[in-house]
Amino acid sequence: MAPIIERKKIDLTPLKNAKLPIIFVVDMWRIISISSGSNAFSSESCKINFVHILCMICIESKNFNHFPGGPGSGKGTQCAKIVDKYNLTHLSSGDLLRAEVNSGSERGGQLKDIMASGELVALEIVLDLVKEAMLEAIKKGSRGFLIDGYPRDVRQGEIFEAEIMPCELVIFFDVSDETMIQRLLGRGQTSGRVDDNRETITKRLDTFHKQTQPVIDYYKAKNKLVQIHAEGKVDDIFAEVDKALQKLFV
Repeated sequence: MAPIIERKKIDLTPLKNAKLPIIFVVDMWRIISISSGSNAFSSESCKINFVHILCMICIESKNFNHFPGGPGSGKGTQCAKIVDKYNLTHLSSGDLLRAEVNSGSERGGQLKDIMASGELVALEIVLDLVKEAMLEAIKKGSRGFLIDGYPRDVRQGEIFEAEIMPCELVIFFDVSDETMIQRLLGRGQTSGRVDDNRETITKRLDTFHKQTQPVIDYYKAKNKLVQIHAEGKVDDIFAEVDKALQKLFV
């Protein structure tokens, strides 16, 4: 039986006082290893699947934005431009898990055992790692955060909001399935990625709709959703994204 990891008491006062922007990114098709070489634990074997589907931004203690978009929606490009313009710190939940496993800490050893057993890492433990990394970045003068791999569903968003701060705005990158398929097929031709074929892509899109559409619907019902047509030029799309964000960064 995998070990049960006790949660740490984390004082988030410095984070809340800093009132820094936070962006979340979840990537559904990325394969993330927990370590490297012969001792690697893949996301597939560990049941940890991080996918670029969502971004969240949080401004001050009450402002919070999500950026959902399916695989191939171009959302990753838009998030990179957001990070560049607003000078944010990038944090990956997958990287944080790997770093903790490789740190030699007691918690890292427990995480390694959990992953090796094929069990899920508790959502709350991942959240603790994110909190700790954010607090450490604030000490180094961070102006904000891009957090990759969190949240993946409504429950994760609710837990984050309950423990840290609420969401105020959601921006949805709306792209047709066929456009996303063509973009990913084109990427596969240039990258040689074997998982970029129509059958696999279609399955990823099905997963996206089943797991992420409820998130979109959830925030739409709260009148927090802004929908952006993301099939134009990169700079034109970013202009629309930037317009929505500027209202929060004043």
